[in-house]
Amino acid sequence: MQKYQELQSFEITIDSIQWMDHQKESEESIYRGTGYSRGDKHYIHYTEYMEGQKVSTLIIFSNHQVRIKRSGAVSSEMIFRLGEKTAFVYTIAEGSFEMGIDTEKLIFDEQETSGSYSLEIYYNLVMYGETVSHHKICIGIKKCKNQIDVK
Repeated sequence: MQKYQELQSFEITIDSIQWMDHQKESEESIYRGTGYSRGDKHYIHYTEYMEGQKVSTLIIFSNHQVRIKRSGAVSSEMIFRLGEKTAFVYTIAEGSFEMGIDTEKLIFDEQETSGSYSLEIYYNLVMYGETVSHHKICIGIKKCKNQIDVK
């Protein structure tokens, strides 16, 4: 496993699919971010803009857990652990919502030679004790060949 002690530049690709009320919605996004590794944990940070407002996202992952922490226009901290149910609060300008995650499948793959990672997360979103949607998120994290000055 490659251990990045200094910040590295990464391309982050996020493919998400949501099934709700027999309808499927999908979205693909690509970001440029930075990251490093410490021990068996990997930290990836990127910034996006939702309706003109900044949202910072930090993805912390190892081979048994993924944590996605967002702050700014959207605030949440989602934790995915295989076979576990976790709770989180999703906060936007309109208010806060308590939700739950039921992680069904978590796949982690590391390409040591290229410094790339892929994560697949299959989960159900729960509100008020009821499953409201099913999700699949694929996150590709690829070390950029041309490193930028991230200091």
